[in-house]
Amino acid sequence: MRLMRPSTGFVTVLLARSMCSKVSLFGMGDPGECKGFHYYEKQKKTCNVTSNKDEPFHWFEMEHALYRTWQREGHINLFS
Repeated sequence: MRLMRPSTGFVTVLLARSMCSKVSLFGMGDPGECKGFHYYEKQKKTCNVTSNKDEPFHWFEMEHALYRTWQREGHINLFS
């Protein structure tokens, strides 16, 4: 079993939620759009946040599901 850990961005969102009355996340991207997981990576030909093969350390699918839930509940605002 591989150890999964939250991404730095997710930890930052948690910190912002605990300190700020309003949190907005920009550049989350369109699900059909495929970019590298890090700013220094090149754009990928295929993209799948649900695949452990794409990113072995972070569970991006769960992080993004939580972002969508928090947006529906009015805790954060998501922008592409």
